[in-house]
Amino acid sequence: MILRFLLFTLISLLLRADSVFSPNFLYDLGSRKAQQYSPLYIAAEQKHADALTLLANMAIEHEHLYWIHKSAEIGSLNAFLYLANNSSDIPSKKHYLSLAAKLGDAESQFQLALLSSTGSTKVRLLENAASSGHKEAIVSLYYWFKQLGTSDSENNWLNKAAELKPNLSRAYADHLWLNQSPEDSIKWLLKQADNQDASVQKQTQALLADIESMRWHASDQRQSINNDLRQPQCALNIQFIAGSLRAIEQVDELALRFQSDPRFSSFPICFNHPVWLAPDELGCSNKTQSSLTCSLQAVSELASTTDFTHAIVISDKGIANVHNGVMFLDKEDDYKVFLHELAHFAGFIDEYEIDQVMAEKLCTSGQAPNLVYADNKPQIVDTEFAQYHRKFEKIEFTKTATCNQTPGNAYKPVKQTTFMEHHDVGVIPDLYLQIWRDSLNDKLSLIPIYVNFAQWYESTGDHKQAGYWWYKYNDYRS
Repeated sequence: MILRFLLFTLISLLLRADSVFSPNFLYDLGSRKAQQYSPLYIAAEQKHADALTLLANMAIEHEHLYWIHKSAEIGSLNAFLYLANNSSDIPSKKHYLSLAAKLGDAESQFQLALLSSTGSTKVRLLENAASSGHKEAIVSLYYWFKQLGTSDSENNWLNKAAELKPNLSRAYADHLWLNQSPEDSIKWLLKQADNQDASVQKQTQALLADIESMRWHASDQRQSINNDLRQPQCALNIQFIAGSLRAIEQVDELALRFQSDPRFSSFPICFNHPVWLAPDELGCSNKTQSSLTCSLQAVSELASTTDFTHAIVISDKGIANVHNGVMFLDKEDDYKVFLHELAHFAGFIDEYEIDQVMAEKLCTSGQAPNLVYADNKPQIVDTEFAQYHRKFEKIEFTKTATCNQTPGNAYKPVKQTTFMEHHDVGVIPDLYLQIWRDSLNDKLSLIPIYVNFAQWYESTGDHKQAGYWWYKYNDYRS
């Protein structure tokens, strides 16, 4: 009789197990005391989310691999991540990342994308992660499409990545500047003033300050930014003109570096306060494989209100060059390119092979500041370099490639490779520095921008304006 009662009671308990050992009951039981894995596991099997989270976290905290794996078997995201990050082989790592990624975990999708060897799979995973706001995925997508050759204009991820990385903030603002307008660029930058990323905020504020500082107002008469260092009379009074946002920063880099370069401390070169002009005002050619050129209309209007003898225009892309008092640089040109082109303002000639038209014009002219033209190597005493012979004993004529396109020859007064042949590896010999300084002090050998303006207005039929600039040129030489 007693045995039959006990059996009945046991069957009743089993029949009532769903209510007595409910998931909530098991969760409460498992959470009262540390490392109560079994009741939590039973509750988790019955879809109790909190029980699964507690089970996995407890197992991970105590590095209990058995229960970490059991948690993973019933779908714990934290268990998947732990096992992925602690897998010693790539296949296992990818397996657990895949399970986590299917649950919508953005970090897993991102990491799995990095391990993917298939482009389409990588992009799909990155896009899934990016849609959840994963910052690194957003930036990676921008660079991935850029690597595939997608232009910034067509890269849909640039504007989103620009809000996350300082260098991309500048790139996107520069893109807006060149492809829409400076004002659109400025509006976007102003929106980033409250960006949560402190580094983006700092970059934005610096750009806005530079933009405002260099904004040109037609009524302004800008003063030289090195007035205290100004020579009694500047041989070159240079106006920097930026044609892009990147160029605004580049102007500061070039001017400050030149002014702090001890080699040029006594050079009669001054810089006006730099300004920027909108791309549509400058109208630059911006072709990578051809010499950079820009319209002189806006530059001449600037010269009508601001006193300068030479201009340096920095635009988007093109080959650096100098023409009658105007230097054109692109945004990739560095300080060494700048110095090479700056020497052209003083009449220095390239020591590499130049085109036939230019060679035929130059290679019969007798002498440039850094070269002498002759059929055969001349004697020092027969050249203008004789005046430097006593101070620079190592003067030695060496043939250059300048005149290779003509029957004539060009000789430089030094043996070493100079910055006029290879700006990136060449040196500026002390002799060249002396010749450069002396050339600047001889205004009759310098060509100011007034010549460029005069010739341009003549080509348009505006002889009145041309006459004004020829007058300025003659006054400069007097």
